[in-house]
Amino acid sequence: MMKDADILTLKAFLAALCQQRSPLSDIIEEKLADIAQSLETRIGELHDLAISIPALKIPYESARLLLTDTAAKEKIGLKFLPADNADDDNNRETPNITRDIQDIIAQMECTLATIEAKFDRTKLDQTAQILSDPNPVNSAKNKYGV
Repeated sequence: MMKDADILTLKAFLAALCQQRSPLSDIIEEKLADIAQSLETRIGELHDLAISIPALKIPYESARLLLTDTAAKEKIGLKFLPADNADDDNNRETPNITRDIQDIIAQMECTLATIEAKFDRTKLDQTAQILSDPNPVNSAKNKYGV
């Protein structure tokens, strides 16, 4: 039987896949297919993979936070983050500009709610199918209707 931490990792990883705007690289898709062959014993590798890939890292960590953090569940916390600014090594000023991230958080919450409703911890093969699909991003989006 899977641990709760493993379920959390799977849900956060699936949410990160659903948040992608483009397919993953062939190398990453091959790694996912390899992990999917023995998913129950290799869930930790999904976590390692997610935090090592820039495109997956932020959505994965955000999903984990939303799934576990009490403040996030009660909708207490950040509503704004610093604005994206071009890196300028010569500029020593700290910008006082923020960007609204409420839409991004709402989208992630909606994705997680869908995953929570449709995820069946007894059917790990469904998650393995998504990960071993030639395009796991589209497969996850199709499965969870995102």
